[in-house]
Amino acid sequence: MIMRFDIYAEARIVRDMLAGESHGDKASRLDFVMDQGSTGSEILMALRFEIKQILTLPALSEPVRLKLDRLCMEISSALDGTEV
Repeated sequence: MIMRFDIYAEARIVRDMLAGESHGDKASRLDFVMDQGSTGSEILMALRFEIKQILTLPALSEPVRLKLDRLCMEISSALDGTEV
């Protein structure tokens, strides 16, 4: 059985990790783009934009940074139609 990467589930996990590290404003942004997007592509592009902004923060823990990097890579792959 092949397990597919669930972008939305991972985004929610990262959101919770961010909130736990006192980055509630950034966590809220991820929620907002997931809730307000009208198409899958629009949501993915907005998520990728927000993730890239979050990755510029110097005060991220390594586990959060790694999750965000992977999530960004998976989103780019989904938008490009390629496998990671």
